[in-house]
Amino acid sequence: MLLSRKDCYDRMLDTVDVNILEGSSIRIRFRHAALVIDPGGQGSKTSADAVVFLDPSGNLDLSRVTDYRLIVKGAGEYEVGGVKIEGVRSNAGFIYNIIGDGLSVFLGKTQELSKLKEEVSTSPQVAILNVDSQLEPSIITKLEPKVSILYGSSKEDGVRALGKENIIPTKKTTILKDKLPLEMEVVMLG
Repeated sequence: MLLSRKDCYDRMLDTVDVNILEGSSIRIRFRHAALVIDPGGQGSKTSADAVVFLDPSGNLDLSRVTDYRLIVKGAGEYEVGGVKIEGVRSNAGFIYNIIGDGLSVFLGKTQELSKLKEEVSTSPQVAILNVDSQLEPSIITKLEPKVSILYGSSKEDGVRALGKENIIPTKKTTILKDKLPLEMEVVMLG
């Protein structure tokens, strides 16, 4: 079956790229907007439309990001390049629901999630978690993502907690909306 140019273009639009930058900093790239999460470290500079902080009190470095138009470090609703970001306070930090290019993404730290067991009520297609403490599988089960992307200091422990073996760390992953797995897939960034 041949796809029309429009069909090819539409398929290209419903993708999200996630890559590790340095330490616990990642970049999420949608069609018209890129987000850098918790910039820091000694890596090279990267371009983004928005900078998102999971823990605004942490040691983070905005000088690592260029061209940003928006800084997200709190509860509220934000939008940049057609990507909607909803921040919710959770004790010392924040968790975010992000919707862009037809994909729903949950973003947070495991330390914050363990304190929000009862309050997490979203069903994202993708969960991106900074595994900075023990990952409780029941939280992932409640979220029901099609893809869980783990990064951070305890990512290997998080992969094991989800019952996965032999997951090889990758620098970048691409999520395609029309190719989401039937059963949850786990990706480890590192």
